[in-house]
Amino acid sequence: MIEKYIERMSIYDFEKLCMKKDIYLSREELQFSYSFIKEHYKDILNNGKLDITPYESKFTKEHYQQIQNLIKEYQDKINKYLKK
Repeated sequence: MIEKYIERMSIYDFEKLCMKKDIYLSREELQFSYSFIKEHYKDILNNGKLDITPYESKFTKEHYQQIQNLIKEYQDKINKYLKK
């Protein structure tokens, strides 16, 4: 279910999610984040985490922290869902 949602997620869907959380990324940050999640979401499903620390320079300081928080929030939700 989670995998199908992420596979169908568009960059527009991801942008709406960010904006809903008051995260307003630049086009470059948005594109990088979206591509990274689409390519690496299975890390959360398989390992319970997704680490963007090596890519901190791709974001402003504020946006990096916001994206870290967003990833943590969804990691926690996904991990709870998978433990059921």
